[in-house]
Amino acid sequence: MTLSKYAHEHFRSDLLQIRTKSPNVSIQQYDSIRRSYQFFGGPRWQEFEENTEVVDAINLPYFVICLYSMTLADQTIHTHFRHAREEWDVLARYPKFGWCGFGCHHEKPQYLILVAEENGIDFNKISDEELVEFMRDQWNLFPTGLMIKTCEFFQLMLEDPDFQPIQDSNTLSRFREAIELVVNAKCGGSH
Repeated sequence: MTLSKYAHEHFRSDLLQIRTKSPNVSIQQYDSIRRSYQFFGGPRWQEFEENTEVVDAINLPYFVICLYSMTLADQTIHTHFRHAREEWDVLARYPKFGWCGFGCHHEKPQYLILVAEENGIDFNKISDEELVEFMRDQWNLFPTGLMIKTCEFFQLMLEDPDFQPIQDSNTLSRFREAIELVVNAKCGGSH
């Protein structure tokens, strides 16, 4: 199994097994954009065990990397490309990493990696080559109908403050390097 193979063949079905939570009644009634959001994870991914119990242990590193990539993409769209977020939500239908109390709270994507590492998930079984291949796949799968240039999307993702390290992690560094390699190859120049 490789990361890309897992992403294509298993991630969506594993993702659909996560128990999600709906926004509170006030948001459902009065917020037309967020009323249908589904949340997972809670603050600082407190629901790690609950969210990962549905995944075969051998696939957990792949699952978490895919979850991290999904969350980065989703939050990049919602932060930097507001004109496309409704269409993106219909197209992607991703659950949101965070929780909903008095309002909607989106958690920092890095907690997906950091908390997984704290819980013993070993990402070293995923090679640097697999990460680059996975990012190339993500690049090629990026929807073209959103009126967003793929280079701009990935460059803004790399520059976003929430993508900057909050704690040193070899896995986060390797993931970022894989994105930078693909961005540099596709967009030219160095980032």
